[in-house]
Amino acid sequence: MNEFFGGALSVPHVGREEQLEQIVAQVHTCSSPHLIFVSAEGGFGKTRMLMAVLERLRLEPDRCLCARELVDLYHLEHHTPLGLVWALYLALPPPLEPLSRFRSEYDKLARIRLSGDAISIKEQQQAVVARFAAELRSIAAERPVVIALDTAERVCYQTTFGGPEKSADLQYADAWKWLLEQLPGWGNVSVLVAGRPIIRDTLMRNASQQAGLTVGDHTLAAFDVNDTIQYLEAVQRAAAQSPIVSIQTAANLLRDMSEEFRVRLFAASRGRPILLALCIDLATTSPQRFFAIEELNDSQDLEVAIVRRIMEMADDLRTVMQALGRLPKGATPDLLAAALDCSVPQAERFLDSVRLLSFVKQRPADRKIFLHDEMYAMLRRHVFGDPGD
Repeated sequence: MNEFFGGALSVPHVGREEQLEQIVAQVHTCSSPHLIFVSAEGGFGKTRMLMAVLERLRLEPDRCLCARELVDLYHLEHHTPLGLVWALYLALPPPLEPLSRFRSEYDKLARIRLSGDAISIKEQQQAVVARFAAELRSIAAERPVVIALDTAERVCYQTTFGGPEKSADLQYADAWKWLLEQLPGWGNVSVLVAGRPIIRDTLMRNASQQAGLTVGDHTLAAFDVNDTIQYLEAVQRAAAQSPIVSIQTAANLLRDMSEEFRVRLFAASRGRPILLALCIDLATTSPQRFFAIEELNDSQDLEVAIVRRIMEMADDLRTVMQALGRLPKGATPDLLAAALDCSVPQAERFLDSVRLLSFVKQRPADRKIFLHDEMYAMLRRHVFGDPGD
């Protein structure tokens, strides 16, 4: 039985309502190409905030055409113009008659690829990208369009970032360069971009150099204590509706939490949603044992406790979590089988055992398994950083 339950629940957006309304208002007041950055450190809920903005915008479909989902720039296939436009096409709601012509060009590319003619393939790739830009421009002439990109730090291929004098040394993904070149000509299109502060200033400066493009910025704050209490209540309500008995038991624990206990959860997580979610996962299995630890007074100690708890999981779960931590590009049954020297069916069972964990993400398109970015970072800091590992 999985001891963590967060991934099994669908919890609505809670907290930071003022920031959510500010971003929505900024989108609604745009009448020209606009790029809006939402920045925060890992685990602060940038992805969830962008999803909440899209959800809120979709409540008024007459005001704008809003993407159904984010395009995650974590994945390298989205770093080319062709890969990006295909992902954007999939993210926008159907049916869109203008984009049917784009789809025809894309299907034509698949047929040309069978010929092996490199020149024809390249020409058709360019035609596909150009068709998407033209059709999106025609859609935006009728009503505003909103799309969203996640994990923006991945489009810059340098790990340290300096001032303006260092910008020329940075290498950007072709998709990012293409987007900045094209966006000013698309008309009333807003692009929401989530990324970490280490890249925000560099990308904003890069975008601001494009004539005709307006650039905005929102720095996402941590949860305050009231946001935290709202979150706990939302998790409790969602858990109470689950058909899984262990999750219903956890719902009762959350329901019966004292105010003092909730404040301790807030203090231990320091308002970081990812740590708060993991804290709930851990605390609901054995709150007395977990929160009796006196040194749980800051997020660094909480990280250590979370990783220790994971390492105390059943042998199979511990093994697969360590393997996933070494596969940041995602795990398939074949790849996991190779990493663990086991059969593919056994690897499939391993992946099934972790799909519902709160720090595990599954990409719908290929069911590839990833960890939350911050879980990769925690494992690097507290497990893989050991010279003997």
